[in-house]
Amino acid sequence: MHSHEYGMRHRKKRHHEAGIGQAVALFGEQAGQVARQHIISDLKQEDWTERDRFPKDEEDFAKIGFF
Repeated sequence: MHSHEYGMRHRKKRHHEAGIGQAVALFGEQAGQVARQHIISDLKQEDWTERDRFPKDEEDFAKIGFF
């Protein structure tokens, strides 16, 4: 599923360590674990592997070459 406003580009808004931190702050540690797994699954669709660095924040997400 994706945001109608951003399409798949919505990932840059939350698909990084800072986004996981936001999930933890709002919903607790377990939500952070779920968010990380979701993000990893989505990044793998973009040919990311677990050997690649995990994005730190929105700026880093773009710097890596994602949207």
